[in-house]
Amino acid sequence: MLRPFSGFAMLTDFFMPPSGGAATAGQLCALPANAIAVACRDDRFRRLVRWLGLARCQGAEGAFTCRVADMPGVFGLACEEVCSSGCTQQARFGIYYFPHADEQLCDAMRLDAAVLTQHTAYAARVRGFATDPDFAGLFRTGTLDVLYGSVPAAFGLRLVAENRLRIRCDAGLYSEETGWVVEPGGLEEDLPALLLSRRIYDVLGAALSACLQEAPVFFSRTEYGCGLRHRQADGSVRLDERAEGADAGRRTGELLVWGNVGSLTADIDAGPQPGAEVLSYVACTDCNVQKGNMPEEVAAAPCWVAHDLESEACGRMHPVLNDRRPALVVVSGFLGSGKTTFLNNCIEYHRARERFVAVIQNEMGATGVDGHLLGDSASVLALDEGCVCCTLAGSLAAGVRDLTARFNPQVILLETTGLANPLNLLEEMGSLRELVRLECMVTVVDAANGISTLSDSEVARDQIRGADVVVCNKCDVAGPQAVAALKDAVQGLNPRAMIHTTEFGSVHPALFMDAGDGRSGSGLMPAVPAAHADHRHEGYGAVRFFMPHPVSREQLRQAVQQCPGQPFRIKGIVTSAGQDADLRESLLVQHVAGRTDFELLGGFEGKPFVVVIGKNLDDEALYSHWQRLGATRE
Repeated sequence: MLRPFSGFAMLTDFFMPPSGGAATAGQLCALPANAIAVACRDDRFRRLVRWLGLARCQGAEGAFTCRVADMPGVFGLACEEVCSSGCTQQARFGIYYFPHADEQLCDAMRLDAAVLTQHTAYAARVRGFATDPDFAGLFRTGTLDVLYGSVPAAFGLRLVAENRLRIRCDAGLYSEETGWVVEPGGLEEDLPALLLSRRIYDVLGAALSACLQEAPVFFSRTEYGCGLRHRQADGSVRLDERAEGADAGRRTGELLVWGNVGSLTADIDAGPQPGAEVLSYVACTDCNVQKGNMPEEVAAAPCWVAHDLESEACGRMHPVLNDRRPALVVVSGFLGSGKTTFLNNCIEYHRARERFVAVIQNEMGATGVDGHLLGDSASVLALDEGCVCCTLAGSLAAGVRDLTARFNPQVILLETTGLANPLNLLEEMGSLRELVRLECMVTVVDAANGISTLSDSEVARDQIRGADVVVCNKCDVAGPQAVAALKDAVQGLNPRAMIHTTEFGSVHPALFMDAGDGRSGSGLMPAVPAAHADHRHEGYGAVRFFMPHPVSREQLRQAVQQCPGQPFRIKGIVTSAGQDADLRESLLVQHVAGRTDFELLGGFEGKPFVVVIGKNLDDEALYSHWQRLGATRE
């Protein structure tokens, strides 16, 4: 019999009735998502459980999809029923795992599920899985019960899942094209269901500990037989409950309890099924967790430390949480790929989470423009007059020290010049390890011009090779065939990189940040030879001219579009001359890939200028061209 625990009152006001009375069905359905949301307010918790994000499902109360950093697929949790027994209330959830279409785990799934992962509508069906039970049932891995006892307060979390989901195909599966897909008597499905289900069980257990501000006081595990499923010749699946020996499946149940165990005895003491084997049993008193007889994977679960992330025990079990250095994200990408737009999205994401962001911008040319394109939510340090990957090598560490000393940022975003080869940063990255936590390298690619750029430039190819994440941007302009060709090219240059397709640089930063994987600087980019191409070897350069006199937009547009040498990019800040001779405004100029944009800019007090970036530029021809608008060299 369980012994009641008489500890302090739990903090349940985050997601349960303040009065401590019975919960409504809606509150119990929403509890997992609400508990995770509350716990994730602390960045350290996100790193602890390697959390990426959650999306609630429309039309299904309590259902959501979520992702964690160490799994390429998507998890789903959906409330199936709410019931009560005495003072104990229970909400039952189905656990689902939807693998990525390219994930090796697809080969271990039943054939009808594996086929669905390759359909074009797969991602949309995953988002709405809770309202599509026939689809979702093929991906179910286990059951999660949330138990709530109100007098006195107690919470329980119970996981039930088969150790491995198996289907034996008695007649086999044969294809005229490929022969035997499954040999007669072979396993059509052999999925590690318990391992997959426990990943979300661990996250929710840690979230409850963080919200309640106490560790579990009770753990138990039981294991019992569950037979074996067989695929019949007619395609149906039959469960053989009498299977024995190697054919016998095993099901595991695990239970965690917070608060007064006695409040849940009616539910817990119902006892395991006949023939069950109790593998582990732990009762804890006064929150002094005795984990000596726990299975190793349970003893290492984050639920035992998430209530006190400052504790010594937490630091020992999860050293990554002791790392208080700011995260560094390096953003590279060829000229005009959309790096600054991507950067603005990152800044907005972190600002919404009340994180202070610092930005280091490096631009070709002695005067920078891109810093004026960023909002006022970040501190910007400009490294101009060269490329941080070659001529400014050594200045990056000084810039990072300056930013961390003045602002103590939580995140530093380094935007390299469009002609920078990130592989040339490897040596300097080593000198930054004491200052920053190297999070990832992101390369942004213009999907419309990406293939031609990769064909022409070794620097552009190295930008792909050095990336952890490749963002194929401007897909709305490129079209599906160009996007598909670019993805194939990226995959060929860097098979290990995550690839995201998007428009306007919009990629959720949680997909490449907050992963908490504790990578060292040497793991940020691949091991490659010491010498790499840079823009000087390929003939790229930048020429700057000052523009002391006002010019009209039409004059400026013609000058940009007729500029000799076919430059890759023209940027600058000039004084605009409108119809009103007394009205003078600063105009930000951007020209790339044949597109010219103007934007009014307030607060610019420097000398107006234009920077031309291209390959094998003719300085004299450029000066002659821009001199018609009054340009000067100094």
